Amino acid sequence: MTAIPNVTEPRQTIDFQKGYYMLLEEVRKPLPKHTVNPTHLPLEKIMFASSVFQPRCTEGSKGEQAGHRATLALAIRSNPNHMLDPVLVWWTGRTWRCVDGHHRLAAYAQCKKDRKRPVAIDQVAVEVFEGTLDDAMVEATRRNSKDKLPMLKTDKLERAWKFTTLRTMSRSCISDATGVSESTVARMRVVMEEWIARKNTGKSFEGLLPDCEADPLSVTWEEAKRRDLREKIGDDHEEWEAKQAAEWCDRLTRAFGSKLIRQPLILAHALAIYSEKLPPELYEALRGYVDEERQRAIDEDEED
Repeated sequence: MTAIPNVTEPRQTIDFQKGYYMLLEEVRKPLPKHTVNPTHLPLEKIMFASSVFQPRCTEGSKGEQAGHRATLALAIRSNPNHMLDPVLVWWTGRTWRCVDGHHRLAAYAQCKKDRKRPVAIDQVAVEVFEGTLDDAMVEATRRNSKDKLPMLKTDKLERAWKFTTLRTMSRSCISDATGVSESTVARMRVVMEEWIARKNTGKSFEGLLPDCEADPLSVTWEEAKRRDLREKIGDDHEEWEAKQAAEWCDRLTRAFGSKLIRQPLILAHALAIYSEKLPPELYEALRGYVDEERQRAIDEDEED
C-alpha cells in the first residue's frame, strides 16, 4: 500500500476516493494498538490524510489558507515554547493521522525547515480522537465548517455529497457536520438512490459521465447534479439549454436593460463576487462560443 506522506514530506495528489480506501485498508490491518493516549507527538510521526480529513479543497481558498499559515508561523516563533493549540489526531491501528490542525502542522514544518531561521521543534501538542473512520471524518468536517477559517460553500456541499455516497450517516448528522441544509442533503440522497437503482438495472451511463458506474466517490457533487439533470431532460439537452438561455436573457434585459453592454468591467466584477469559480468557467464557455461564431462566419464567406 502506498503511504500517505507525513507533514515533513512533499504531499502527493490523492483524491478522496483513493485516500478513503487507503485508510480503510489501514484500519483493516492494524498493528498493536497504543496503550496510552499521548499529549505530544514527534512532528514526523503525524501523517497527513488531507483528501479525507481536510474538507477545504477549492482553488478560491488557497490565498486565504496561505495567509492563515503565515499567521500561525508567526505565532509559533513568538511563543516561548513554540507551541500552538493541540492538533487533533486519530490512531488508525498503524499510525497517527491528522484529523484537524493541518495548517498548524504545515506551519510547524515551515518553521522547522526554514533555512535562515529554523525553529527547533521536536514534538507538538496533540489531542487524541477516539472513534471510527467515519466518526473522524465527521469531526474534521464539523470543526472546519465552524472555525476561524471557514469552509467555502462549495467545499461544504462537496463534503456533504461524499458523506451521502458512503451511506453510513444520517441526514441530520451530515447536515450538522457540514452546515449544509437537510433539504439539500435529502436531494443528494435522492440523486444517490436513483444512481444505485440505475446501476442495479444495468442501464448505461454512456454519454453522461465517464466511469460513474464504478464508484460514486470518484464523482463530485457538481458532476452528479449534471448527470441527474441530463438524465431527466434526455436527448432534448440542447433544446432545453436554448430555452433556458432565452428565459435568462429576458430576465437580464428586464433587470438591467443595456447596462451590461455598456459596463462589461462592472459585470465581470459582479460575476467574480457572485462566484469565484464562475469567471474562469464562463471564460472557457464564451471562448468556445466565439470560436463557433467565427467558424460560422468563415463558412458563410466561403459559400458566398
